[in-house]
Amino acid sequence: MDTDDQVAIHEAMEQQTISIAKAGIKATLNARTSILAAANPIGGRYDTRKPLKANVGLSPPIMSRFDLFFVVLDDLSPEADYRLADHIVGLHQQGEASLPTHYTPEDFLLFRRKGKNMHPILTEGAQRMLVACYRDLRQNDKTKKNNSYRITTRQLESMIRLSEAVARVHLSQEVKEEHVKLALHVMRSSFTRVEQPSVEVVMPRGTAEEAKTKGKSKDSAVEKVPMEHYQRIRVLLLTKLCSTDEITRKGISENELKQWYFDTVQEVQEAALLQEVELVDKVLERLIAEEAITVITVLDEVGDQPEASGNRLLAIHPNLPPDSIAQDTR
Repeated sequence: MDTDDQVAIHEAMEQQTISIAKAGIKATLNARTSILAAANPIGGRYDTRKPLKANVGLSPPIMSRFDLFFVVLDDLSPEADYRLADHIVGLHQQGEASLPTHYTPEDFLLFRRKGKNMHPILTEGAQRMLVACYRDLRQNDKTKKNNSYRITTRQLESMIRLSEAVARVHLSQEVKEEHVKLALHVMRSSFTRVEQPSVEVVMPRGTAEEAKTKGKSKDSAVEKVPMEHYQRIRVLLLTKLCSTDEITRKGISENELKQWYFDTVQEVQEAALLQEVELVDKVLERLIAEEAITVITVLDEVGDQPEASGNRLLAIHPNLPPDSIAQDTR
């Protein structure tokens, strides 16, 4: 979104006014209305490795003033593709007759007019639930550092507006607890789609076999890592491999690469060091499986197993696009 458009929509959403200055005439008009906005991602395709604000170019102050966000992704799904194609073909074959009509336009206009004139009031139970839900959202926000925006009192006001809207849909004069639950469910669904997805990384083969012999389940070898953390490790490892290839043209050993990583990242606490070591091993295995890193040879001077010793010689895969190395979420 352009800077001028961001300034204009910011004023409309914050002060509910629009300022106009043309032909020597300055005026301020009221803009007391709801805003339904749609935007295409930058580049025409949504990048799931980046947060929403980086995909659409919206500033955090503007994002915090929207009640809900819905990210529509063009995921590959045979079932969804079949239903969409069947619906489009049905429209061309039968026209509007293929659409199910449960209500007439007159019924809908009557329902809308009646609901618009209603002004539901919060009950005591709904008030207590709203306060408790806002407190839980704030507490959960502390543990999630990859959120696209922070939970503030604006989200509390959004929950109130959504709860009142749900009550109007049910033609109720009171906002009840079940209305608050439904509003919270819609808001949480919106948050889930806005947040970056997690990445599944698998335990290296040697470590996975050891876990299997110890009686651990198969699911224990799979770990979900926040996208931001995964991207940070990925970018650092690939950048080091790329620079090493340009200098030596011989790659770098796995142990040397991991030692460089921990020398570079010094904020890892001693208590979490072992967990970070396992995570780096899993990210390396994923990058090798995705053909971002290639294994040139195995340095088995000691005679140990390659996967256990970490003496593999690693290098950037020749087919990896250079632009994909520097892709980060920050």
